[in-house]
Amino acid sequence: MDVELVRKLLPAGSIVGLSCNTPEQVKEAVKLGVDYTKNVTSPIIGTRGVGERLKVLDGTTIKAIAIGGIKTGNLWRTLHGGVSVTGHPLGGVAVVSEIVASQDPRVVATALGKIVKAFKSQQLLSNSLLQKNELISKTRDISPLVHQITNNVVATQSGNVTLAVGASPILATEPEEMEDLSKICGALLVNVGTMRADGLEGMRLAGRYANKYRKPIVFDPVRASKFRKQSVEGKSMKICL
Repeated sequence: MDVELVRKLLPAGSIVGLSCNTPEQVKEAVKLGVDYTKNVTSPIIGTRGVGERLKVLDGTTIKAIAIGGIKTGNLWRTLHGGVSVTGHPLGGVAVVSEIVASQDPRVVATALGKIVKAFKSQQLLSNSLLQKNELISKTRDISPLVHQITNNVVATQSGNVTLAVGASPILATEPEEMEDLSKICGALLVNVGTMRADGLEGMRLAGRYANKYRKPIVFDPVRASKFRKQSVEGKSMKICL
C-alpha cells in the first residue's frame, strides 16, 4: 500500500514503517518519508548487509530495525556487527519466535531488552587516530585477559603479541572451562588453523558464552579443506560465533 495513503488512513502521529531488502529500497523509503525501515528475513543479508543498508540512512531521522532469527544468544552480535562503517547503529530489533515459544515470554523479553539497553548505553568509537592511541593506552592500564583458542603454529606468537600490547593471554580449550573463562576474559580469539573434530565443542561453547556475557570475538575461519569449510559454516558455529 502507498505510504501517503497509509498516512491518510491512520490517525495523525501514527508511525509508518517500510520493509526493505536492498540499499535501493532503503533510499526509496527515505524519499517517501517513512518513520522507520525493517530489514526483512528473506533473503538473509547478515550483519554486514544490515550495515550497508544503515549507511543509506546517514543524515536522516529514520530509524531501522532488523528481523529474522534474532534471539538472546545472537542479539549482541547482531547489534554490534550491524553497525555501518559510518557508525550508524540499528534503532532496534524485532524478535518473534523466541518470545512466542517461551514458557515465560516476559522473562525472555526482559532479557532481550537488557541487551538492547546495554548496547545503546555504550559509546560507539570512531576511527580517529586519537581514539586508537587512547585505546592502546587503556589496554595497558587494565591489562585485559584475552582467551585464545588458536592453532599450534601461532600460539606462541599470539601470546607474545598479546603481552606486548599490555594484555594477558590464556590458551584454554577444555569445554567445561568455557563459561567461567567468558565471565572474566575481556575478549575471545578463535582461530581454526589447527582443526580437530574434538576441538569444535570448545570453540562452540566459547563463542556461545562470549555472546552471553557480551565479550568481543575475533574469529579467524581458516577454510582450506572440505572438513574445515563444513565445520566453520556448520549450524552450531554460525549460531555461536
